[in-house]
Amino acid sequence: ICVDTQPCADSILSSAVPTTTWSIITTTPTPSTPTINVLEGAPSMITGVQSLSLGSSGKSIKVDPGGGSVTVEVVQSGELNKRLKLTAANGVEVQIDLSSLSPDHSVKLVSKSQAEVVATSPAPSGSTEGSEGVVLMINPPIDIDLSFTVTDVGRRRVDTNYRAHWLNKKSNVWEPVCLDHTVDSTSTRVSVQVSSSVQSGSSFNPTEGCDPVLSCDGSGGTVLFFSVREDGCDSTGDSMRTEARVMTAVVAAGAIVAMAWMV
Repeated sequence: ICVDTQPCADSILSSAVPTTTWSIITTTPTPSTPTINVLEGAPSMITGVQSLSLGSSGKSIKVDPGGGSVTVEVVQSGELNKRLKLTAANGVEVQIDLSSLSPDHSVKLVSKSQAEVVATSPAPSGSTEGSEGVVLMINPPIDIDLSFTVTDVGRRRVDTNYRAHWLNKKSNVWEPVCLDHTVDSTSTRVSVQVSSSVQSGSSFNPTEGCDPVLSCDGSGGTVLFFSVREDGCDSTGDSMRTEARVMTAVVAAGAIVAMAWMV
């Protein structure tokens, strides 16, 4: 029996009405990687994957230095043209015309020591000197200029050629870049263009069908310079290795035709 009805009413209501417990969940947004503004004539060293805004050009690119570092800079080339220069930790340089970049372009540039590379991919026959190397991936592929330091530039033999080579990962053979090279004896650097056709070839950066001793993960193609007596290129600028394969096929086909005619 309730003498004071008010406490009884509160008690009845509190037991009859269900209660709801609310919990407040707070989330912390994942911070996005800030875009780095690369200015002309002001080199910046980056580590980790970074998005770059290239000065006043309105262009941008994503750069991946692997586990190392890359120095990036916008440089003037001629009166009107500007380029992005990327320098790997071992001094290998890549230059890309800003005008050739699309909004979704990315580049991977990773230093590789000569000793590490030739341990599984022996140098071309007759080579006397090699540069440090890089693993390279431009997506989508575009023409770029590569520049390497070669220590014996100033004392090379007359019959020695400096030639960039890319590693054919399916055959584990070094293929020459058969284009004109620029040799700077003062800076001991050798430069050449590596075309988009080389980069997009099926043996440059494959994901299957590689030689068993090589990684086949599509992480980039490998490029080095070698000093060679015979550079593997003919007078037209084509690889003699490719030409030899074609000639072998032509001779074999001719022999089959001749045999069929004799029969």
